[in-house]
Amino acid sequence: MPKSLVRGAALILMTLSACRPATTTDLPTLVAAQPTLSPTPAPTTTPTRRAPVLPPTFTPTHTATATPTQDQVGTPTPPGFRPQGTIFYLYNGDAIVALDPQSGDERVVMQFGMGQRLADLAASPDGALLAFTAPSINASREAHVMNRDGSYVQQISCLRFPELRLPRWTPDGATLVFFAAQTAQGQGNLFRADVAGAGNCPQDNRQGLLVDDPLSRVSGLIYDDTRRLWIVADEQGIAAYGPQSDGRTLLVPRNDFGPQARLGLSASRAALSYIAIVPAVGGFTTEARLLVFAAGLPSEPQEGSTLLKDALDMLWHPRAERALIVGREVLALAEVRGSLRLLDVGRLRDAVAAFSPDGRRIVYSALDESGVIQLYVLALDEPSARPRQLTRHVEGSVDELLWLP
Repeated sequence: MPKSLVRGAALILMTLSACRPATTTDLPTLVAAQPTLSPTPAPTTTPTRRAPVLPPTFTPTHTATATPTQDQVGTPTPPGFRPQGTIFYLYNGDAIVALDPQSGDERVVMQFGMGQRLADLAASPDGALLAFTAPSINASREAHVMNRDGSYVQQISCLRFPELRLPRWTPDGATLVFFAAQTAQGQGNLFRADVAGAGNCPQDNRQGLLVDDPLSRVSGLIYDDTRRLWIVADEQGIAAYGPQSDGRTLLVPRNDFGPQARLGLSASRAALSYIAIVPAVGGFTTEARLLVFAAGLPSEPQEGSTLLKDALDMLWHPRAERALIVGREVLALAEVRGSLRLLDVGRLRDAVAAFSPDGRRIVYSALDESGVIQLYVLALDEPSARPRQLTRHVEGSVDELLWLP
């Protein structure tokens, strides 16, 4: 197995003080309502194991779908849940696939058409809905939500901007927060829009500005539910916005080599992880870094301690103070006391990964013997466990991964 330069770092975790409740304010209306984009659901037939079965190419129509009510948002036992959970992944950049981690059966549950790019998968807090970004009218991109089998899809935003990324759920599962800009790669803002009422956006779903502070090249967005803060990474560094901050509170200073990305919070919310671009022999590389919140927010911007060089992502265990670091050639588990354990996972290439809902297994992408990207499952609590191959694709890419209950 290729080796990567590993540097451990101790994680100092402390009890955090409670935050005062956030103040609710009405947000301004920005644009006129637009028709809802409602693609035809994918077929539900069982595919072969060689590759996900794709639905016929279709053109999404601009007819309104039923607007979800508050009772429909955040149901405690949504349909489609199963004991082993369900893996959702983005296949070839234009299809969302649901995969049974036990049998390996998979099928496409959402596609807007061949080559129509979908991105930014994010599960609602109860796992009932998936948010994602997709094309809309006049070359714009908008935030959408769908249920787990793809039989329901609803466009949520109606900004008609060419750039809209990183939809994130509020803790109650009622609202999406996202970055949007009026020009591709241009300066933009954070916006919010409710799921309920999206059929008549923006009048009925309160679409509007969340933060009236210009942001450029936003590369990360996450909500800290302990401190009630939105944490954003852009070209100016990593900053927090919320009721406890006076405007923008800078957490990590600007990186002259490029914006930090892949923000993550530990289960206790005591540590913030991110990926930083750093100079290396012959060019640049990336590394996983960790910023520990000793109490509240740091009074001065701080650099995080380095955990692993050549890192692409860092994912936190759903319950324990343990993280999975995805490297260019390795996967590593970072334990709470700073130890780092390399996992035997085969050949990696631009890998993506996710924890199982109970945190006892991971799913990840790796190359098979023919050099085709497949998905594998590995049990973390069994020292002698070997990866189990889930998919039998003959081609294709896997770009994003979620493992839901």
